[in-house]
Amino acid sequence: MEEPRDVVVANIDSDGYLWLRIGNEGEFRRFQKRLALLCSQPGNPIVSPIRKQTFRLLYVDFGDSEVLPLNCLYPGPLALMQPLPFAKKCWLHGVDRSLLIDESSCGGWTEEAMACFESLTRAGNLTAKMMGLLERRNVNLVSLYSSSSPSDGIFCVNEELVKRLSVSESREIKLPRAEVRQKQQRLVTGIMESPPLKGAPRLAAALSLPSKQRQQLQPKQPADPDVRRKLSTVLEAIPSQTSRVTEVKPNQIPTDDDVFVFGADKPTVPIRSIAEMPFSPYICQRLKALHFRKPTPVQAYTWRPIFRGANLVAVSPSNSGKTLAYLLPLLTAISNQKSYEALPLATGPLVIILSPYWETALFTYSQVQCFSAQKQFETVLLYGSTEDESDWLSLLRGCDVLVSTPHCLLKALKHNYTNLMRICHLVFDDADVLTEKFTLQIREVLHELGNAIEQRHRTVKEPALSCQRLLFSSTWTPAVESLVNACLSKPLIVMASKFYAAIYWKIKQVVHCASVEESLCAIAENLLHEHERFLVVTCSEAQAKRVEVILKQLGVSVACAVQDAADPLLRQLMREWTSTSSRLKILVVREVTFQLLQISNASAMIHVDFPTTRRIYTQRMMAMKDAASTGKPCVSHLILTEESYARLPLVVEMLRAFGHSVDEELKQRAKEAIKSAERTKRSLPISKPLLAFGHFKYLGLPDYRQAVWPDLDSPSLPGEMQLPSSGLATLKILHVEDASCFWARLLDFEGRPFPWETQLNLDLQNLQFDPSLFDCEEGVVCAWKSEENACYRVEIKKLTEKGEIKCFLIDHGSTKLVDSSDLFQLPAELRRQPRLAVRVFLCGIQPTNYDKAWTPEATEFCRSVAEGQEMKGNVALALKNTLFLTSLAQPCKLEAINVTDFSRNVKRILIKEGFAESNPKHLRILRSLAGSLAPQEDETVARKDDEWKGEVESVSLPEKTYVDVFVCEVETPQKFHVQLIDNLKNLNTLVKELSRVGDASRLPDDADDIRIGSYCLARFADDGLWYRARVQKREGLKFHVYYIDYGDTSLVGRKRIRPIKPEWLELPIQAVECSLSGIESTGVDWSLDAGDLLWNVSRDKTLVAEVKEVHASDSMGAFRYEIDLYDTSGDATINISQQLIDAGFAVPAQRALNADSEDSDNAHWSRRLSALCLAILKAKTLDEQMKLAEEFRSLAFDNMKNKDEMQQGDGLTYLLSLVKATCLPEKVLKHVLYGVASLLFNSKGNCEAVYKRGDLQSFLNVTSSTSSSPIQFCCLCIVQCFLDIRGVSDSLREDGGLKNLCALLSRSDNPKVQRRLCIILNKLCSISIRNIFVVFAEQGVKSILRIISLTETEDDVKEEAASTLKILMNHPRCRDSFRAYGGIPVLSSLLETSSKVELVVTVLQTFAFAITENSLTLKALIRSGIDERLTRLSKRLGPVANEIPVLCSDLHKQITEGRAALEKSRSAPSALKTSLISPQETLSPSVQWWQTSSAVFIKVLQRDVHFGRKKMEFGFSDNNFSFEACVVHNKKFILDLDLYSAIVPEVSRAERGGCLFELAKEKKGEAWPRLLKSKAKMPYIQVNYDQLSYDSDIDDTEEENKTSQGIRKEDYDSVQIIPAGMPKSYYSSDESESDSDGSNTDTD
Repeated sequence: MEEPRDVVVANIDSDGYLWLRIGNEGEFRRFQKRLALLCSQPGNPIVSPIRKQTFRLLYVDFGDSEVLPLNCLYPGPLALMQPLPFAKKCWLHGVDRSLLIDESSCGGWTEEAMACFESLTRAGNLTAKMMGLLERRNVNLVSLYSSSSPSDGIFCVNEELVKRLSVSESREIKLPRAEVRQKQQRLVTGIMESPPLKGAPRLAAALSLPSKQRQQLQPKQPADPDVRRKLSTVLEAIPSQTSRVTEVKPNQIPTDDDVFVFGADKPTVPIRSIAEMPFSPYICQRLKALHFRKPTPVQAYTWRPIFRGANLVAVSPSNSGKTLAYLLPLLTAISNQKSYEALPLATGPLVIILSPYWETALFTYSQVQCFSAQKQFETVLLYGSTEDESDWLSLLRGCDVLVSTPHCLLKALKHNYTNLMRICHLVFDDADVLTEKFTLQIREVLHELGNAIEQRHRTVKEPALSCQRLLFSSTWTPAVESLVNACLSKPLIVMASKFYAAIYWKIKQVVHCASVEESLCAIAENLLHEHERFLVVTCSEAQAKRVEVILKQLGVSVACAVQDAADPLLRQLMREWTSTSSRLKILVVREVTFQLLQISNASAMIHVDFPTTRRIYTQRMMAMKDAASTGKPCVSHLILTEESYARLPLVVEMLRAFGHSVDEELKQRAKEAIKSAERTKRSLPISKPLLAFGHFKYLGLPDYRQAVWPDLDSPSLPGEMQLPSSGLATLKILHVEDASCFWARLLDFEGRPFPWETQLNLDLQNLQFDPSLFDCEEGVVCAWKSEENACYRVEIKKLTEKGEIKCFLIDHGSTKLVDSSDLFQLPAELRRQPRLAVRVFLCGIQPTNYDKAWTPEATEFCRSVAEGQEMKGNVALALKNTLFLTSLAQPCKLEAINVTDFSRNVKRILIKEGFAESNPKHLRILRSLAGSLAPQEDETVARKDDEWKGEVESVSLPEKTYVDVFVCEVETPQKFHVQLIDNLKNLNTLVKELSRVGDASRLPDDADDIRIGSYCLARFADDGLWYRARVQKREGLKFHVYYIDYGDTSLVGRKRIRPIKPEWLELPIQAVECSLSGIESTGVDWSLDAGDLLWNVSRDKTLVAEVKEVHASDSMGAFRYEIDLYDTSGDATINISQQLIDAGFAVPAQRALNADSEDSDNAHWSRRLSALCLAILKAKTLDEQMKLAEEFRSLAFDNMKNKDEMQQGDGLTYLLSLVKATCLPEKVLKHVLYGVASLLFNSKGNCEAVYKRGDLQSFLNVTSSTSSSPIQFCCLCIVQCFLDIRGVSDSLREDGGLKNLCALLSRSDNPKVQRRLCIILNKLCSISIRNIFVVFAEQGVKSILRIISLTETEDDVKEEAASTLKILMNHPRCRDSFRAYGGIPVLSSLLETSSKVELVVTVLQTFAFAITENSLTLKALIRSGIDERLTRLSKRLGPVANEIPVLCSDLHKQITEGRAALEKSRSAPSALKTSLISPQETLSPSVQWWQTSSAVFIKVLQRDVHFGRKKMEFGFSDNNFSFEACVVHNKKFILDLDLYSAIVPEVSRAERGGCLFELAKEKKGEAWPRLLKSKAKMPYIQVNYDQLSYDSDIDDTEEENKTSQGIRKEDYDSVQIIPAGMPKSYYSSDESESDSDGSNTDTD
């Protein structure tokens, strides 16, 4: 829709149409003066062969007509035939014809309408908006605005006219036609800005003129064919003339009939006026100033839901008001800051608008500024690769609205310039483009949004605002649908498009490319079986009758409707069609009749030929609206005949939109149709996006062509500058149009000077100007005299409304706005001179972030680099006055070394600065487009060696930082090659390009043409692809080539070598030679196995490299980088060098020890031990290895007191490399492991050093890989040494070590191994309940019960197994497994047979834990006869051990209480049957505790506890902490803890909503060995080893850091609830006595 423009009413014709001159009155006045001057002597009139022949003529500039004889007509000058008519035929938009015209009398306006219109437009201050076009009559729809009444301000004439005529009484006075015409003329004369010149001639077009007379009106055979065409245009009939005059496209704004609403939250009534919406006063004021009268349909249906905060999807055509649809309600919402008071304090925006391109983002930003009163909203715009510090500072200060592209938003989030903590509205503008081109970025944005919302809910105490998500799109695609399903919950979907509503309904499309008969035969088989109503639509009446005959011949009952609307037969047929009981199932209608009937109850359709537009086809599919909206399957059959093949591209595009596949035959025919359509656009220019980036538009462009024609676009056309098609050219950049399009002057080519403008400038300066008027028309080449009296050749491009003329300087490439008085006619010989300004495109680059156009910053940067400079460019293609360059660089001569440097390469600088990215397909598309005009592959002239040496660069690794690399070739650890990960995308694109052209390029003529050291293309034998290479040496007729991007070499024949183009060398050499730092080979040279290991551990992985040193390279590269290489793909970081050391292929540099050269008596024992490790690896016989291994074991045992010295130097490195060696026999390995165990036992320093190196898993790997029980036992002893180190428990669980231990427990039959495994599992399960869950998942309960059930198992093993089983009973699922795997009879048999007191005590405690909160286990235990067993056990062992009767009594009491609870639950209501614990009983919630030097922390983990001041009570005393929570599900939670030491009640407090309590120690620095004063171990109290940060040397600074310690999420479902009244004897065990010896005191 256009902006309002000034308008003058020229006439109201007899048919009631208005003739308006819109926005061009000044130009019209100038034209009338020229017409009066040039036609003062009209010449001879036209002679008619028929006397008294008269004609009705229409004055095309005034809109009125007159009947004149032929002798009053004169042939006008040709120049006057070229301007288009000034008056346009119009009708008032939204005004019914019946309000203005009385058709029964004269057809003109009624007197009342004339008077009303005159009163509304009396002031003459009229403006108009073009609203569309009535295609059938070629009439423009306009909305007039006037300011005739100052009190009313600006108002719409159309609406006011309808309002006045509708409320007034209709008058019956009917004036004669002549009188009405006089009143119309008086009205027009009164409201015209100025009357036409008196006696001035008028241009007229004949309305009814015989062809012979029309030929007499034309000049005789004009020489210029363009003049003949323009002259014939003027003499055409007015309707076609009007269609050519109008520039207003058909109205694309949908009506209410086009809007479909889906979703549960449908709005009841759409908004019809702005007054219905509570917009802010400033927004209403701005809308009134912009003549905004009523909302568009997409605005009417979306404003109210957006105000309600609903998630919404809107699909509407472009330019239909989508931006204001979401912007106005959002700006009004955020203007009320009280609605956002619950948000956390942060600097993030409230509204984020994501736009795909910078132009869209800039437009949205301007709209926000337009509707923001005095910067009411802080708005920030981010786009492109801009690094403006002001934008980042604005983000850091905080903003309300952020308009950004996806890449820039992610960059701002990554660098913490902003956050999403306050976001409440997220808008996806142009969501179809976002989902198509920015899928990964949108996914990452949604991930960040989810994290931010989750974090906001955790930090905000009150319920925080949710984030409203709005999607606005021009199309409905599968990607948009996927985004809606992923991020919107129950959205409201507004479809302001019938076409995309049909796609949403998933109406199936079937295309038949055959004759009508064949297609109908194929369709008719299932017509009546699948659908209730079948509609057939044809384009003509003849087709409809033909289809009717064919269907009847096929035996199908059918009716045909081709009558007019008034025909009663048609009305009867429609009643039968709409009746539910009718037998009429198939109806054939023609297009005209279908538009009148408004059918909507069909379920299937047949289209005979595709209509002229997609809009008509969409209107047809609305005949299935009723069935589709209810979810019934609908199908649309399209029969394509040869007559409609021209519209195949539109059909293919439609099928893709519906998500259907298109067969190859249809695609090929569509391509042929596109080529045929391009032939009709020969006179149009080529599309600039195609020339600049190689971007095709499938359906083409209306004002541009996408084809090259040799006769029009050849670079050597007569009268044009003869341009070279390939080679090295020197140019002077005159004007920078954008970052890849310049206007330049060609100075020389391949060293040959090019003719330029010296003589032309002299001729222009000496030109004598003729002051007479000439025709200022578009396309005319004339002379322009500037204010400095300089003369330039210009081409008129556009005549502006202000009287200025837009001119293009054809010799300088720039555009100027000049006054018409400064333009003069140019002599013909100067007009024929070639244009000196050449258009230049820089190929191979495109804007970053998938933008369609260059940002202003990119253009300005390129202008600062290139404009006014002389530069060299490599020409790859030439068209008419256009050059395409693969590179453009400014040469710099280095006189000292006589070398020309081309490092200032425009393309490379743009990519480096982040304004551009590589576009390798660009040149290939252009060459394919140019066809025969493109130079052949072997015609491309290479750059000279001395000029372009600096172009072939090598990638360098940055120092003092970490960089991601990919290992591409390995020879040895001392020589391998890596590639930078950031460059792999460009390299892969280049390889595809090389492989495509490699086979088609020319072979070298002779082997002698291939020079040593030259670059070339070489085929790699393994994959057959072509890569960049460099020739190393010649061997007969073959050559050794070095692949510069991968680092490997190959011997190839001459047929596998191709010449390389200069543009293929622009990408720097990618292979970087490297060596591993800090290691050396164990032998003289590196073995092949060492290289294989390096390749295996680094293959197909992204590694991290750190440069240590840089050396000169001995091979083709410039440098060799000595690096440390790390693998960070797993949970732990792995040093690749360390892996080589561990495998025995390497040792630390300069520390290789020769075992034979050291004297064992004089050498330090740790160095001797390291030397023995190396000697064992190098030993060749088993006897030699055994001898060295025994010495190793003896040396380790003898120096156990000094074992901590192994941490100095590389002793542990050699030690562990020996353990990891897979080549050692089991006998040797057993001695080695015993020696290692002696060095690690009770040595916390050695154990921590081994654990930090990540080598604990190595010992577990040995246990899994061997079946030797002594080796397994030894490894388990070593693992047990690590259990007291912080973090080992989590490491074993996360790295799979705990699973390996459970697997070994299930298959081992060795008692020593079993007992050691039970000890380790007991320790791990007592540390973390997560470990219990892992043991349960690996069927650890079953394995332990298997060990206990074996009769031959020793009592010590059974005791450790039972103790482990007791710990496992803390997990509810383990209690179920205990019962399921027969744990009750197994343990019951122990009570009967075992005489060992410690084992029996453990069994009784296990039973007590197993029946807690587990009614099924309790029932099973009761059924097993436990009461009698307890009685017999007390009698048998009571005299021996006093604690046995006490434990039996407590267990019997617990069973009795449980039995009573079971009986009570059977008789209680169902609500109480869910728990074995009565409502009056109290429970102890599970808690965790940890400590620092100054405080003890207690965290309540039970999820059923309700926190809050009103729902819980807690208290602190000197030595006590109490806690009581409200009753939830008939449970009450109470804690009453007597603490180990005194606390300070005044300083102690509750944190984090009441779930965490901080108890301040009275004695700071005191370490609590346990939480409680009693040594009894309560199962509901656990130590949080992850938070435990106490150390004897902790200072007060740890108190400041304790708030930063995070609390990890626990498996709350795995926490059990223990009755508070349970006897303490069940929790005491023999382990409680271990506290006295200090071995383990923190198991509370």
